[in-house]
Amino acid sequence: MTKLINFLNEYKKEIANEPLEQDLALFSRLVELPFEKILLIDPSSTPLLVDACRMLNVYLQQKSYIILPADQQLLNQIIDSNRYAKVSIANIVSDQEQFTAMTFLLSKSSKIIAFRGSNGTLLSWQNDLHFSSNSVDLLARQAQDYLRNEIQADQRDIFCTGFSRGAAVAALASTDIKPINRRVIRTILFDSPGLPNGQYDFKIPIIELVTPLSIFALIGEHPFPQLSIKNSTQGIWQHNLYSWVGDLNGNFERTIGISANRVTYHQFQMLLPQKITDENIKKSINVIFSIFSKLEYQTSSDLIKHWNQFSTLIKVETKNENIVVKMLINRLQNLIFKNAAINLQSIPLN
Repeated sequence: MTKLINFLNEYKKEIANEPLEQDLALFSRLVELPFEKILLIDPSSTPLLVDACRMLNVYLQQKSYIILPADQQLLNQIIDSNRYAKVSIANIVSDQEQFTAMTFLLSKSSKIIAFRGSNGTLLSWQNDLHFSSNSVDLLARQAQDYLRNEIQADQRDIFCTGFSRGAAVAALASTDIKPINRRVIRTILFDSPGLPNGQYDFKIPIIELVTPLSIFALIGEHPFPQLSIKNSTQGIWQHNLYSWVGDLNGNFERTIGISANRVTYHQFQMLLPQKITDENIKKSINVIFSIFSKLEYQTSSDLIKHWNQFSTLIKVETKNENIVVKMLINRLQNLIFKNAAINLQSIPLN
């Protein structure tokens, strides 16, 4: 077992045509870095990822641009690693803070498309939780256009991915893929906040990996299978890809969590009263975020074992909220208990 941050230290073999889950997780972090600052100057080029990482390092130092320490470590590891030595960057589209996607060429026959989401800060995570309660029509069109263009660009097989908000964007892009486009091999999402309420029909394989205590897996609509994976941290801090635990095969180790290991539809939205205001929805999500920020549990078993403490925490956090917010948080608490109890009793780990 290994954390994602140590993946490149242990997997030195050059990446094959089909990436491992941990490869996709790392690329979903790479798209969060400001490569567009150094590569949009010549969009026709396809620089090697290793060279782009070196250039980005120089840019970050010259501009005093601050990134997360783990992201800086990832940059340095890629520069020194053989695994991604021949990977190149084929395309970047960046619409300021709203939409960013990157294409990484793995070989002559495969490539990864990663969509930008969270920058790894608590404020960014909190904003991501609001994703499924906002209009995403423009974002969906941008993501679908980007993916269609990449399908037409060459004959490579495509793997789509993203983390947090980026995972939701990857899912939105994948809704527009028709069965004829079999070159989109699969879409793997990492802990998305889910999609807005709507009708979704995925024609390609899509799966979501979430953490054992994933608040993100409970909020929006998740019309695709969810699998819980092991994590080395607690509460909201599990929403940090670098703490996810990998297995010996370069994938993530499965475990039991509070999200259902089945296709789930808008669990949180189903709990909403018919005439609820956007303000109360946002207040409720902020309270949920605050509660999970204070959780000191790592697994579903821990949560059930300390359920009375969890209930007390909820009472404290909702003490000064209005009756609508309190009612919604209580409904979500019941949903969490139901999912955790069901999964602990019957969900297989494979």
